[in-house]
Amino acid sequence: MYIPEDGGAKAAATDMGKITHTKPVVGQTSVDPKHKSLLTAAEAFIPANNYAMQSSLIQDNPQRPQINQLTIPPRLTSAAVSIPKDPNEEILQEVLVMFPDVDPSYVLEYLKGQQNGFMLNAVCNYLLETNYPKVKNLTETLCTTVVSTIDYYKDYKSIDNRHNKNYIWQCTELLTAEFRWVSSCNIQQVMKLFLSCYAPSHKALKQVWKTVKEKVPAGRSPSGFQFTATIERENHPTHITFRLLKHCRKSKILTNLDPQLQREVDFVKLKNLEELEEIDYQLALKMNENEYEEFGQQIECGCCYEEFAFESLVQCYDGHLFCGDCLQKYAEESVFGQGKAELSCMTESCKATFPLSQLMKALPAHIISKYEDRIQEENINLADLEDLVRCPFCDFAALLDSTYTVFSCQNSSCMKESCRLCKVEWSEHFGKKCRDVEKKDETELRLEFEEKMTLAKIRVCHRCKTKFTKSDGCNKMTCRCGAKMCYICRKCDIDYNHFCRHPRDPGMSCNKCQNCSLWTNPDEDDDRAVREIQLKASKTRKEKGFLEEKLIGAPEEPPVKKIKTNKLES
Repeated sequence: MYIPEDGGAKAAATDMGKITHTKPVVGQTSVDPKHKSLLTAAEAFIPANNYAMQSSLIQDNPQRPQINQLTIPPRLTSAAVSIPKDPNEEILQEVLVMFPDVDPSYVLEYLKGQQNGFMLNAVCNYLLETNYPKVKNLTETLCTTVVSTIDYYKDYKSIDNRHNKNYIWQCTELLTAEFRWVSSCNIQQVMKLFLSCYAPSHKALKQVWKTVKEKVPAGRSPSGFQFTATIERENHPTHITFRLLKHCRKSKILTNLDPQLQREVDFVKLKNLEELEEIDYQLALKMNENEYEEFGQQIECGCCYEEFAFESLVQCYDGHLFCGDCLQKYAEESVFGQGKAELSCMTESCKATFPLSQLMKALPAHIISKYEDRIQEENINLADLEDLVRCPFCDFAALLDSTYTVFSCQNSSCMKESCRLCKVEWSEHFGKKCRDVEKKDETELRLEFEEKMTLAKIRVCHRCKTKFTKSDGCNKMTCRCGAKMCYICRKCDIDYNHFCRHPRDPGMSCNKCQNCSLWTNPDEDDDRAVREIQLKASKTRKEKGFLEEKLIGAPEEPPVKKIKTNKLES
């Protein structure tokens, strides 16, 4: 397909390709709500191979293209098509209920070799006894989306096309057809920076061509023009010297694009169309503000007291007007800072709220999403439902009968199963009682203090970092490097004045000073240090809410095994 050398922004509006739009869910939005003219689902379907119209787009001032609607064929009903059910497929669905992470192809392959009448039981027993292959990403398997949410401008590293020769060849041909003045050598340099991916390379070359139009006077040919451009790439700018061709290439059309390349082409066209929509919106907004200012009809914001056009203001149910910036700052503080579920009017004496349409007009999508989540959570809390269970990994909540222990989250971005009692993921809980399952935070706490207990018995030289322990002798330790340290308090660069010199009974503490003892039992010193860490660990467990007492570290004495004896009857 052919796109002119201005980066495809003009052709994007005509040759959109097939792009499917889905309904946005909570926390997502497909188009900025502030735009006046939004695409509907039907308007987004445009013939993909309409190349005849593209030759007319090579103009300095093209008119805004019209978007044609697609006639969607009627959906086939179940009566129109009758497909016999495969018994293996029915068994597979029952197996997936009990083993949601098993690879479906593995189960189907196993079922082909089974001929008895208890195939479901045979499969379940086989999976329990073997280490069956699991799906790589359970969330992606259970949740299918029509529209890809990948941002090909930013996430190109996750899609490595360097081994796809057909993709690289078509990508190079397409970019040379779109930027006909740029040499193939420069195009390949840019592609190399972005792992041969089309979308980020197109964006960079589009910015390069914008620089050319700024530097070359209007009406003059860019033939042979040489300049240095900076290619921005994740905070690593790269400088490339561009030398434009003496003669522009002939236009060409590419068909039957690689599927991955076609997805990126559609993504770029959609972004170009959104960019045109944004430019049109900002231009109309600026013209409207100039007209208000010319006739002196600007209205004052009730918060910052600056003057704006009426279309730039939002109002509460009582008609108090505020600018979008003030409402956005107020909403961010209320929703994110204070966790409020209601946005009241900023006028002191007004108790009214803002209509949702006014909020969507001024607030970005992430604030709207968070605000809706807070409203939902507040409504759930007010309902005070007894059997309401929340997913411990996201904000999804649902009613679950008290007889069920496993809670299956239905949030498309989560889809995890957990125990409703101890909130632990079911993959770690399966086959265990709640008291036998150690939570992740609890495990990290235990490992942290057990590591400290191990280090409590080891001393480290402050000079050469040599690790050592003491078997016997006094507590004035001298390393092989000559550094001195107290074995008890680990103070460095000491002499004998560091230790107590008052006479006392062995093993008794001095009542005249607080200095360390020169002679002690090293095993008793280490055990005392370990016990201090154990007490601190027990205190930390209670502070973190782990009520059940569990010993951290090895017990002082192993439990004595009870020997069963047979009593003789008299």
